[in-house]
Amino acid sequence: MSRPTARIHRPASARARIVVDLPHNPALVRDREAWLRAVCGRGTRPEWGATGNGTRVLRVARPHFRRVVVAVARKYGEVLVIVDHVATSVCGRLCVEAQREECTCSCMGENHGGQEWRQEWLQVSEDWGVNHDRKRTRYLVTRAMVTERPARPARPRSLGARLYLASQNRPEEAR
Repeated sequence: MSRPTARIHRPASARARIVVDLPHNPALVRDREAWLRAVCGRGTRPEWGATGNGTRVLRVARPHFRRVVVAVARKYGEVLVIVDHVATSVCGRLCVEAQREECTCSCMGENHGGQEWRQEWLQVSEDWGVNHDRKRTRYLVTRAMVTERPARPARPRSLGARLYLASQNRPEEAR
């Protein structure tokens, strides 16, 4: 397997922006910024930054994580996605009831109920102790993994949740 041409890193800190490292072409530097702005939306302001090895990268707000992963995989064919989590953080009620895709605790988003989109990603490696209590997981996401699929049925949030049975055109209590 060859090294992916693009990388996306989502740090564990809830305030840190995601790092987007796209293939370098000096003639297209501004095009990368404009393309990323188009992917994230008009109000997005990508910031230029540098990594420890001097590579120039773009940083965008965390809520654009999933959208950027899908767009980069479609454009470049594959992307290495690095996701950091706090391994010592206890998953609590707020995590279980969360509606967003964002999670930095030890469950790595599994208890959110909204992580089905990540199940298609190929996990490449998992490192403990990246930074004391941090856990880093690497995924390889390819163009084939992010093609449009029919939406999966929603999972019930609790035993009292109601499921809609399309075949009978009526709701039923979840079991």
